[in-house]
Amino acid sequence: MKEYTCERYISIKSFLGEGPVWDEKTGILYWLDGLGCKWHKQLPDGTIQSFETPSPIGTLALCKEDGFGIAGLKDGIYRINLEDGSLTPFAD
Repeated sequence: MKEYTCERYISIKSFLGEGPVWDEKTGILYWLDGLGCKWHKQLPDGTIQSFETPSPIGTLALCKEDGFGIAGLKDGIYRINLEDGSLTPFAD
């Protein structure tokens, strides 16, 4: 049986860290802290930015339009600006 080695990649504490999304075009890694009501992104230079959400976040998907995504939160579905973290209600 083949053995694998694991090492810590990022040291950010989360209540529930999940849902990594890799944007191949920009080289940005996104992930969620669902219960902590936050999402994070790591830029190609290693900088990490964190953004708060008004309720727990369960999913994040990238849109074809650069810089935007769709986020599923406990209180609805939002269009999300991936640059500044702003949310626009999309559906209840």
